[in-house]
Amino acid sequence: MKKRLLAVMLTGVMSMGLLAGCGSSSGKDAESEATKKTDSNTLTVWCWDPTYNMNALNKATEIYQKEHPDFKLDIVETDEQTIMTKLATASTSGDTSVLPDILLLNDANFQLEVGSYPDCFTDLTDSGFNYDEFSEGKVAMSMVDDKNYGIPFDNGTAIACYRTDILE
Repeated sequence: MKKRLLAVMLTGVMSMGLLAGCGSSSGKDAESEATKKTDSNTLTVWCWDPTYNMNALNKATEIYQKEHPDFKLDIVETDEQTIMTKLATASTSGDTSVLPDILLLNDANFQLEVGSYPDCFTDLTDSGFNYDEFSEGKVAMSMVDDKNYGIPFDNGTAIACYRTDILE
């Protein structure tokens, strides 16, 4: 089960970056980021939570490297609020070259960000990724105007528990 989840997640990571980096760069940081993007063996991802997200990406990278030993994943720990701020800044400035190849957003913010900054996201509908591996609800959270702009990272399982004795 874990191996399958990692394989599915890695397929998503490898199939295409969620962000299209384009525009001109200026400054040392932007130049450094642009240089990373020209290395076809390296993808940069912004995500949070070393225990879950970053750990899963590291494990997926290890699996992928067995068949692609030159591949590198540059994981940059970035909290979600900072990701959203940097996305807004890059989009409004017109310099999307500072954005990573991939970023993680939670379901609640994903559609808002795609709707607000559509030029920063890539339509993945025809990317070949198998969305059938995930629940319809989870896939729907990565869609805007019937197009897939994201790849689910998990199945987002949630439960609700009620103390019926109190409710009565």
